[in-house]
Amino acid sequence: MQAKYVKFLQFFEEFPGYSGRREIIYLDHKFQVKDSHVVWMEKKVLPGKVILIRNTPRLKVSIQDEIDDALGQERYAVTMPQTVEWLEDTLFKKALLMKNRIMNTGLIYYKDVPKAMPLLTEVYKTVWRLAQPECQIIWACLSQEYEHMIQRVDWGDLNPTWRAP
Repeated sequence: MQAKYVKFLQFFEEFPGYSGRREIIYLDHKFQVKDSHVVWMEKKVLPGKVILIRNTPRLKVSIQDEIDDALGQERYAVTMPQTVEWLEDTLFKKALLMKNRIMNTGLIYYKDVPKAMPLLTEVYKTVWRLAQPECQIIWACLSQEYEHMIQRVDWGDLNPTWRAP
């Protein structure tokens, strides 16, 4: 859960060394990033987009697909009842959809951090309130309102091909 503090840039304003940065690349521990990956992301992001994020490697076309996968892991399943209750309530209140292509939050290029912060803070606070480390469910719901500023790329598009160490 503490890793979400970094993933969703909640440290940004607390550390002066980062607070002046507009661009940050978040990546989890599973991958190695090369300079060529960074250059590719910088060139690939379209004007007006503030976040570049990849699709999951396996096609998941709805939030239910992600829930079904998550139920197989105890750390996600234990708080899934309250997560599903929150999800149903939020989808209804905000007129959002269960059908939303799942993104992989293991690599996110924040092109404009200040503009991205409202979404990131909302996702972070919801993850903590629900005690749900499966943040892709929360992201898939809440990011719908911010779709205009998010650029999605396919998992295999990253050039050179992304590989685990």
